Amino acid sequence: MALETPENAALGAIILAGGRSRRMGAPKAWIDWGGRPLLLHVLAQVRAVCRGAAVVVGARDVTLPPLPPGVARVDDPPSDDRGGPLIAILAGLRAVDDMNSRSGDTRTELVYLGACDGALLDAAHVRFVTGALARDPSRAAAVPRDPPDERGRRFLHPLASAVRVAPALAAAEAIVRAGGRRPAQLFEQLSTRYLDARALPSPEALRACNTPEELADARARATHDEARDT
Repeated sequence: MALETPENAALGAIILAGGRSRRMGAPKAWIDWGGRPLLLHVLAQVRAVCRGAAVVVGARDVTLPPLPPGVARVDDPPSDDRGGPLIAILAGLRAVDDMNSRSGDTRTELVYLGACDGALLDAAHVRFVTGALARDPSRAAAVPRDPPDERGRRFLHPLASAVRVAPALAAAEAIVRAGGRRPAQLFEQLSTRYLDARALPSPEALRACNTPEELADARARATHDEARDT
């Protein structure tokens, strides 16, 4: 049966939180955001929409904040510890697939892919991206894409996207087996719906916080938005 809307789809989530945070200088998952760790802020936005299987992918030597009920932690496999975002996505897809195999009739067919440094992520973005994919059964992925730059390149935002679990798992396994490591390769292999980044309900949701400067900018933007809404 084709998925039609996020409300009747089995939506889950995979959030990456295993980076070394070298440029930030502090563990990004623990950064204070509104009185709670940034990872928990991201999870709150995602779980407002995605109530199916939810996984946070870490690394064996990374300590994460206590996760809320219904959210599981998995780590990169020992053979590929800190192998990069695609390895982490694959670990998350494997975990969701395993949960599906043990869940009986309640299966997570589609997952939102995100990262713990998405400070400006909101539920509207998660709902838009997952909805765009859920309503298009001909597609296996939906990913925001920037307009062409001066060299004609169009950058993707893999960690603000959505994929169908079964085809994404098969594609990720094949890519990694062949030595691939770029998340963009996943969308090249799947039947992907590309979403104009300019048309998103919350374009700010695409901003990652990799440095103290980017974090400060995100805090300023969040404060401005709060002031505007009061």
